[in-house]
Amino acid sequence: MEATTLTTMSSDLQSLVQRIREGDTCAERELLDKYYIIDRIRMMISRKLIASDEDKSDLLIEIASAFIISLREGMYDPNRGNLGSYLWGITSNRIGKYLRRKERRRIMTEMVTEPVATRCSSDTLLERAETQRRLKRLIGRLDSKYQQVILLRYYQELAIPEIAEQLNIGERQVYNRIHYALRLLGNLM
Repeated sequence: MEATTLTTMSSDLQSLVQRIREGDTCAERELLDKYYIIDRIRMMISRKLIASDEDKSDLLIEIASAFIISLREGMYDPNRGNLGSYLWGITSNRIGKYLRRKERRRIMTEMVTEPVATRCSSDTLLERAETQRRLKRLIGRLDSKYQQVILLRYYQELAIPEIAEQLNIGERQVYNRIHYALRLLGNLM
């Protein structure tokens, strides 16, 4: 029986990834089956998340699809890490997005069901709106490379690796830009 590890890039695994990039759907199925991708994702979800079986199943499909699509589009670079780490990164990011969506839904539900008397006062809402307008103006004063990372991170809610990939820069650079931009915004406030 052949090894089914994702930590080393065997010639068989390289061949599968290349075939997937070329659009071979049989290679996609073979990769999923031979390297137990679905089981690996399921295990990672179980370790990191307490959710209903339906939510876990939806998330499993979402992660597996994102993994295969990223391979099709040639987004995996074996020089930056092994395929197992790549899968782990995609899984972690998708679980993070799931948790953020769940938290937003919880907050929205609370806002809708919370009695009007306990909600924020109109003064507080006005202050919040003014702060948001002021923050948008201040972000507009930043250099474009700092504007980009702030908008991608806090408005589009992308993960650091996704931002790095989109801007074609390293993750460390993304962290540095976000940190510097936040410091600049703090000074401007």
